[in-house]
Amino acid sequence: MDGAVARLKRERRERISLAWNTAYLTAYAPQKSREFVNIEKLIAEKPDSPRRRPHWKNVLAKAQAWASPKK
Repeated sequence: MDGAVARLKRERRERISLAWNTAYLTAYAPQKSREFVNIEKLIAEKPDSPRRRPHWKNVLAKAQAWASPKK
């Protein structure tokens, strides 16, 4: 799932970038670059929250549950 999410984010950034460049290059009277919408504002994504490592006791409990014989 993480790979699919990363692919979708990358495709979104590529489409926004293409649209921005097309709009910038095809403007009839190009605005000064400082007046044109900044591409970073369009792409603005929330940074991925860092994943916390699970507590070792939780990992141990899951491993023991997985390894225990089925009832």
